[in-house]
Amino acid sequence: MELTRVSDKLRKLAPLLAIPILGVALWLLYKELKHYNIHDILSALRQITPGRLAVTLALVAVNYTVLIAYDWLAVWYLKLQVPLRRVALAALIAYVTSYNFGVLLGGTSVRYRFYSRWGLSLPEIARLVAVITLTCWLGLFALAGVVFLIEPLSISEKFRFFVSNIHVLGVILLAAVAAYFGFGAINWLPPILRKHKFEIPPAWVTAWQIIIAASDFALAAAVLYVLLDPWTTASYPLILGVYLLAMVTSYLSHVPGGLGVFELVVLTLLPDANASHVLSSLLAFRVIYFLLPLAVGLALWGGYELATRREMK
Repeated sequence: MELTRVSDKLRKLAPLLAIPILGVALWLLYKELKHYNIHDILSALRQITPGRLAVTLALVAVNYTVLIAYDWLAVWYLKLQVPLRRVALAALIAYVTSYNFGVLLGGTSVRYRFYSRWGLSLPEIARLVAVITLTCWLGLFALAGVVFLIEPLSISEKFRFFVSNIHVLGVILLAAVAAYFGFGAINWLPPILRKHKFEIPPAWVTAWQIIIAASDFALAAAVLYVLLDPWTTASYPLILGVYLLAMVTSYLSHVPGGLGVFELVVLTLLPDANASHVLSSLLAFRVIYFLLPLAVGLALWGGYELATRREMK
């Protein structure tokens, strides 16, 4: 019980800890970009061709369709009685809000609002969120582990405090995934997890978790790759590695949307590209991948709320 209270306090402190992290990230980002002109950035933005824009929009549409599978797999595995159309609505709105406002302010609270309205209890919603979170981290660890082993990603001195050898990090991530599979095979859990009645899903469910999350991250990185392609000689596997490392850093920072943190990591790990061109691609990425889906998601949410109120009258 004491551990649970400590965990709750840390969860409440996370948004406060994000404030100084955001400030440091924005300051470092300013130092990186202070020598570049805003007109160069806007000029690079205007050079995004209609063809590249169409490809990125198509990739984003496919990616957000894959995001629905996170919730659907969790609902199916937990045997919760929620129709697919409702799962899709909750998943899309949860992801567009969490991407822009943070997990606690967005995804978790949105899922609670929707799924509690549809009859799920608080423990059921907690298990649902746990499975979704586990799916995300399993896929991230598995994909990043493979990419970091096969792609010679160079770590800047600025990030040596986090990890000095990307290959070692890849081994650690894959070892964590292998340990998870091993614990599931022998049906062993630490006492704290057994106390909370946590169960490791069967291996084939875990395999689907990894496939879904890995597909999500690979598609998102493909969007960034298409936008960066004219400005850098980096291959897709390298961009994928940079994107995964930027996402891990953003998640750990607790900064909503990784604002400033994500850009700083990408700018630092792509030294062969002009910073103004990279920043223009990152701005386009934020608009296309985060803000445009947010507008669509909020419109869907508003439409659902209006329709629900009409039904209640």
